[in-house]
Amino acid sequence: MSIQIHSYHDVSCDINCDLAKIYSCCNVFVCSREHYHYSPFHLFLTKETTTLNVTTASPTIAATTAARVATTAASAATTAASAATTAASVATTAASAATTVTTTTAEAVTTAQLTFRSPAETFTSDLLVPSSAAFQTRAALLVSTIGPFYKEAFPSFRTITVNSFSNGSIIQIMGLGFSSTSAPNVTLIGNVLVEAASNISAFSIDINSISVDGTKVSSGVSHKISLTTACFLVLMSWILSSQQ
Repeated sequence: MSIQIHSYHDVSCDINCDLAKIYSCCNVFVCSREHYHYSPFHLFLTKETTTLNVTTASPTIAATTAARVATTAASAATTAASAATTAASVATTAASAATTVTTTTAEAVTTAQLTFRSPAETFTSDLLVPSSAAFQTRAALLVSTIGPFYKEAFPSFRTITVNSFSNGSIIQIMGLGFSSTSAPNVTLIGNVLVEAASNISAFSIDINSISVDGTKVSSGVSHKISLTTACFLVLMSWILSSQQ
């Protein structure tokens, strides 16, 4: 776009121009050739026209720039939205983790009571007190000595505890825990100690005193006779003897 700027120099204008008209009422000269109005002061100035070129931004460039700005703004908005979504996802995950409770079902364990006597060993009264040093020392010895034999014999073996001691040399009353799904029977439990007795030197074991849940186990054979059976055997013995 071009803009014309007129300037005037201090020279006399030809006021006798045949195209000039003078309006004396307002002291203004009008040149019909240029269509400009001049005051008397301008008559003594020479007019020059200077053209300035003003560069206007190309509409295409402006539109492209605006589009880039809009794209950048949209990208920033998308990034912000993505960050917000990520934050929401993290918050949801944290909330889910906080509210998740893992429930573990305890394994069912069957406990068998193992009893045996250690002959030629002296019983002391402090063995009756679980908190005493004598009780705890002997209990630890029994657990560390007998436990490995049962662990090797039965995959279902879980625990071994000493419940109490009683007088009679020293009688040990212990609890053996096995998984309820595959707990061995009393004969198998007793036989392990019978077979291990010859390999144990930390304390003595009377194999004839070994019992599991009240059932006596001797040399690998369990003996459990009820009162009814005993009476029947006594009766049969009496009948046989009377017939002779």
